[in-house]
Amino acid sequence: MREITDLAGFDRPDSLRLFFLLIPLVLFNLLHFRMYLPQGNFRVRYFFSSFFFILCCCCLVLALASPRWGYTIRSEYRRGADIILAFDLSRSMNVRDLKQDSGENLSRLEAAVSMAGELTAALRQRRLFPGITAEHSAGSSEIRLAVVIGKGRGILAIPLTADMEALSNFLLGLDASAMGGTGTNLEALLDAALDAFDETFPSNRSIILFSDGESLSGSLSAAAEKARGKGAAISCIGMGSEAGGTVPLGNTGLSEAFLMDGGGSPVISRLERDALRNAAEQSGGIYLEGSSPASIQALAGYAGSLVPENSADGVILRREPKPQSHIFTIAALFFLGLSYAARLEKRRMQRGRHED
Repeated sequence: MREITDLAGFDRPDSLRLFFLLIPLVLFNLLHFRMYLPQGNFRVRYFFSSFFFILCCCCLVLALASPRWGYTIRSEYRRGADIILAFDLSRSMNVRDLKQDSGENLSRLEAAVSMAGELTAALRQRRLFPGITAEHSAGSSEIRLAVVIGKGRGILAIPLTADMEALSNFLLGLDASAMGGTGTNLEALLDAALDAFDETFPSNRSIILFSDGESLSGSLSAAAEKARGKGAAISCIGMGSEAGGTVPLGNTGLSEAFLMDGGGSPVISRLERDALRNAAEQSGGIYLEGSSPASIQALAGYAGSLVPENSADGVILRREPKPQSHIFTIAALFFLGLSYAARLEKRRMQRGRHED
């Protein structure tokens, strides 16, 4: 679990827009105070009654925004990290628009499998994580991996395991034919990844999604919200290029066929970078470009950071922000009481003037 560094702020900042609704109330009271009230104690009482009521409303708005500041220290029991490798196997992942140093063009899926293979090899050999030794990476700080694949739906291909060699062997044979069907539903793929976590095993949880971001159904944003609610971060590896490429359908006779649109033109599939980056940010993960040679090092460092660093028994300390809504709720009730008291005095003075 990542340490919380932003300890001051609001959990629901959109509620602060309600302050705009108080502007007409303030203007009405100022106008009424200046134009219609006579001089004297009654005018003063009206001013304080309205002033305290407006303060009450301001405190209620702040309470609704759920302010937080300061922090408390909490201990949690964590045993290493569980990482789900989620592969998008849709037809667009067969587009060959990722150029290698050798000049060869790899398909998006081939590049994703190669990148995942390097990651599992690094985990198996314990080499790519500065400060993470073999002793630290084993036992209570163990990293387990699983593989989920998906097109129109998601399925668990390899359950969580610490056997990196078996998982590497599966990746060597992974291609688009590993799953039938058509369509792309990244939300269903990520739902299957969330279901792959072991609820009885406390761990830091992360999903690494290899995809071009194109989704014909489902909501990537909704999946990211569900993942965040379950304490799992989604890190997205963007496979593809901005220029994109045609979507191959396989060989038909003498030539290779490509996916066509309604007008008879080839469909161009492009990397949906913004959708993937937004999902990663929303769930607390990272976004990396699958075309960048430096991404594997960054991904390896991220995987290593999920392992608890400060104790072999899996007990880690984290800071939690302290909610402070109750302070403003109490203040709102206090100002409401003062407003009511001033209003009672104002009514008493009105009755006295009528009797005179």
